[in-house]
Amino acid sequence: MKHLSLIYAFVFAFALTIPSAVSAYEIMADKSVIIPADEVIDGNLYAAGSNISVDGKVNGDVICAGQAVVINGDVAGSVICAGQSVIVNGAVGGSVRVAGNSINVESNIEQNLMAFGASVILGEGANVDWDMMIGAAFADIKGTIGRSLHGGANNVSITGKVGGNVDLEVGSKFKDRDNKKDIALGNKKNENNFIIGKNAVIDGLVTYKSQSEVSVMSGASIVGGINREEIKNKEIEKTNFIYAWLGFYIYSILSTLLIGFIIVRLWGVQIRKIVDGMIKNASGMIGKGAIIMLLSPVVLLLCLVTIIGIPVALVLMMVLCIGVFVAKLLVGILIGKELLQKYWSKNKKSLGWALVIGVIVSKIIFSIPLIGWLLSLVAVFWGIGAIYMFNKK
Repeated sequence: MKHLSLIYAFVFAFALTIPSAVSAYEIMADKSVIIPADEVIDGNLYAAGSNISVDGKVNGDVICAGQAVVINGDVAGSVICAGQSVIVNGAVGGSVRVAGNSINVESNIEQNLMAFGASVILGEGANVDWDMMIGAAFADIKGTIGRSLHGGANNVSITGKVGGNVDLEVGSKFKDRDNKKDIALGNKKNENNFIIGKNAVIDGLVTYKSQSEVSVMSGASIVGGINREEIKNKEIEKTNFIYAWLGFYIYSILSTLLIGFIIVRLWGVQIRKIVDGMIKNASGMIGKGAIIMLLSPVVLLLCLVTIIGIPVALVLMMVLCIGVFVAKLLVGILIGKELLQKYWSKNKKSLGWALVIGVIVSKIIFSIPLIGWLLSLVAVFWGIGAIYMFNKK
């Protein structure tokens, strides 16, 4: 029973860069997370909630996940957020990496902007000092980009300034709800899916892949000229898959990191004890974890046989899913801890750094074709066994 609070935290908490100061941070998880304008966060801010509003100053990074995210305050570091709606108005000293349904950036960004969403808008007053990367259904570039603009979108409008090159893949397949058939953007019905407006200034070369010609309004300035490469339907489908996978991958890392930081903050001592013992008895833990995972479906089926046992089965199923997540997280922290000891000894005792490095590295390992799934399965067995043996003590 003493570990039920940990389970509740996992259920409640929601969420590729390494934070600049893991040693100083604020973790906030609630239905609404609000940082008032007169508040200053000295360090990183990790927030999870339905509504997140950051009006105060953050002297570090902002890493968040929620339904509606609004950042009005200045951020000294980087912004890494995911949500249904993400709005960034405050000045950002680092980079901004956001994913969601609706992305609206109206701020000054000193480094890069990476935005993935159904709608991505760079406002008129926005300024990105370095590069901007997009993956969107619709992208509207009204602001200023210091260097290059690259990525892909179904529809693109550029009316702002780009200091370097533009390299985009424009157009995709979508479902025409009127005639119930798939058509490709770029035919007569949608021939202007890439528009460079009359006020646009592009100091470099415009290179794009599309099934249709770009529409350049009178008055637009393109210093380096325009180069078009026609895109085929198979390439479109492949590109759509890549962008969807990349968006999910980034979102997965953000979610895992945010939940992980909440766990480390609240149960750091227990996590450290579990991880420290995982190398010493690895084979025993993997074996016990395998037995637990193999017996769990049998227990669930037995519970489902009776009406009384159905609620128990549902609870057990939820606990099992949480256990699988935590197991992989523990293995990730272990990987990060070992890498820190070998390559960055001055931070070898930092669970925060171990978490960040380990999560990113383990995600890459588990994504390796052919063997990634097997390594992931072993990690689950190992982590489940470690949790079992820790609770047994």
